[in-house]
Amino acid sequence: MRVIAILAGPGHSGESTIGGNIVGRITVGGSIGMLVPGALGGAVAGGIYLVARRWLPRRPVLRGLWFGSLTIAVFGSFLIGDGTDFRFTTPGIQVAMYAAVFLLFGLVGAASAERLGKGACPSHVQRPWATWSSEPSRSPV
Repeated sequence: MRVIAILAGPGHSGESTIGGNIVGRITVGGSIGMLVPGALGGAVAGGIYLVARRWLPRRPVLRGLWFGSLTIAVFGSFLIGDGTDFRFTTPGIQVAMYAAVFLLFGLVGAASAERLGKGACPSHVQRPWATWSSEPSRSPV
């Protein structure tokens, strides 16, 4: 949003956005208004990733880009809304910035989820859940 305010120039400073925020003004409420929906949306998208990853490409970069593209397709319209706020600067620049955020989320989110999943535990750490079995152990005789 800061980049859009800079690109909008002083001619739009003080105008109100569709969300009721003032162009050029940085407030705690505005920051929280960006942070909370972003965190909630990220958590929902992360859950969707965990379900959808089996159908995504195996290569990590392609997997992240595909997932980022899917999130654009599903959630992109929520950011664009009715397009009223595109009057502040060139719409193409704003759409490209939003798309870049989704693609970066796909790349970083997919890599993080895979890293936190299998293989995230160092080999020297005891993992008791990896050795649990429902059958009694049989010692070779």
